[in-house]
Amino acid sequence: MREILEFRVLEEHAARYFLPSVGKRVSELARKIEVVVGEPLFEQFKRATLEVRGKGEPFFGGWMPHRKYTPKELAAAELFQLQITAFFEPEGTACGTEYDESAVCPHCGAGRRLVGELTLDLGRVPKGKDVAQSIARDEWIVSERLVSLMREHGMTGAEYEPVKSAKKRREGSPTWFRLNITAPPVEVAAPTRFGIDPFDEDAEGRYRCPLGHTAGLNILSELSVGRDSWHGADMTVTRQYVGHRQGVLVPSPLIVISPRLRRLLIEHDIKGFKTEVAYLTA
Repeated sequence: MREILEFRVLEEHAARYFLPSVGKRVSELARKIEVVVGEPLFEQFKRATLEVRGKGEPFFGGWMPHRKYTPKELAAAELFQLQITAFFEPEGTACGTEYDESAVCPHCGAGRRLVGELTLDLGRVPKGKDVAQSIARDEWIVSERLVSLMREHGMTGAEYEPVKSAKKRREGSPTWFRLNITAPPVEVAAPTRFGIDPFDEDAEGRYRCPLGHTAGLNILSELSVGRDSWHGADMTVTRQYVGHRQGVLVPSPLIVISPRLRRLLIEHDIKGFKTEVAYLTA
């Protein structure tokens, strides 16, 4: 596996630490820099980040991991983490969706439960996608085409409930379903790492729930789950949540899928997601 980290670096810092040929300017204020984990530029980037942070300043404004696998690694994978890449707003509560907050964790804010139908402004869902999520991150929806495929091929672990439109639907508008994953959750296992970003594993535990509900602000590594906790479903979620309760944002679990479900998604050119290899550990 080859891991590439993409950063948006403030240009004032990028100009100080890197040659103009390193990265690409994306605006007057920022430069996109990609570094391969383990290579010299990665170590240089890490040193620069820690030095600037030591002065109380941010070095980069955003980051994104890209993990690339060989065909052999993909063929050998026992599970995959599914990451939904299509987002839209507003979230459900702005459209009339109701949640039961009585069991929400007082520390991390995880654990809300949907009451009744999921109501969304379906006109805001990205066009041409089959999988999407609202900015709340725990509201997952799938297209009618994907639901038909899942049912036709006997994929297990989820139920599909019609999403209510917050606005009058135009004739011919696509039908969307809430992805309700019902399989028993799996347990996150070592060596999975969580933290704030690749250079800050949140040693103080600011974003880790003391009751074990939320593992951290972001997942920093590939996902590993306990072998004994997976019962063979094609789709499940982790028991542990990721994220932070702030405004409309809520912590949400990670989605795990089987190799046969991943093949189905790829063979039928399903849009709105990417996958990474996940591991089963003893």
